Amino acid sequence: MKIIDFKLSRITAELKKPFITNLRRVDAIEDVLLTLITDEGIAGYGEAPPTAAITGEDIESIERSIGGAIFGAIRGMDADERIFEALHEALPKNTSAKACVDMAIYDILSKKGQKPLYEYLGGEAGALNTNLTISLNDIPTMLSDAVSGYEDGFSILKVKVGEGEEESVEITRLIREHLPDVIIRLDANQAWDSAKSLRIANKVAKYGIELIEQPVKADDFVGLKEVTIHSPIPILADESVFSYEDAVRILDERAANYINIKLMKTGGIYEAVKIAALAKERGAKVMMGSMLESVVSVSAAVHFAMSDTNICFYDLDGPLLAKPSSVTNSLMFDKDKISLKECIGLGVY
Repeated sequence: MKIIDFKLSRITAELKKPFITNLRRVDAIEDVLLTLITDEGIAGYGEAPPTAAITGEDIESIERSIGGAIFGAIRGMDADERIFEALHEALPKNTSAKACVDMAIYDILSKKGQKPLYEYLGGEAGALNTNLTISLNDIPTMLSDAVSGYEDGFSILKVKVGEGEEESVEITRLIREHLPDVIIRLDANQAWDSAKSLRIANKVAKYGIELIEQPVKADDFVGLKEVTIHSPIPILADESVFSYEDAVRILDERAANYINIKLMKTGGIYEAVKIAALAKERGAKVMMGSMLESVVSVSAAVHFAMSDTNICFYDLDGPLLAKPSSVTNSLMFDKDKISLKECIGLGVY
């Protein structure tokens, strides 16, 4: 079964509200949609969002990478393990473009085996509890969004915070005051240095925070380790972990308690499997995260999350933040629970 052709198009969807973090603001989803075609007529689907602030890729560079170096490297190859090696050797970085092709290949392989992707990966069907992202905004808006999310059935909130120390502490206090039962995760998206991180962690610890995500700059491994050692709240590394080598460094140096795997950082499932196995071996819990993605790549993330019981935190709310997608898919949302209809492959058609 050889890869012989591909098609590129775009998925677009207006967001219900602007998505705002310390790094960027997004008002609408516009992602690359890939159809990868084999000589047996099996089509595999992949998606990649342009997230220049994190991966360095815009939508045009993703399309150029897929249509140029990547397809040139895999064209005519059998869909087996060697194709993933060729994919990752095709060009440096460009992890979202690689992830788009990677998930399309896995879609093909699991369709060939007449299995849902999670089963092809060795997992079992289940339901995942995703958090709901509360975008960075003024405090009254963030509090209103948090209360609305909780009333809509979300028991876990990932609260985006910025550089302001007082503001970060105050929104945490107010959410806890208004929502005593909600699980709160704070995501700084690299907004702080190590000293500020520890001050904030010590101030908000009394509010029962589950974790703090990426408090310092992605390349500040020393600062991240310092925060992890002294923080009363577990630290989750996100932008600091793209590759297997990053994960080795973070976990061997105990520079974070948990790691966030995103397919758009790892370049897809093939490398994510290695990172997840390493985390399990080191006794570190894993979050299955996502960028601002639509139903195709979130489907891939859900299937992958179901393949490993050590993945126990889920940040997969992208489709819920946008108006309904026109892409037929097998995702089922029931408030904060995500499950899958019976399907083969990714369940995208």
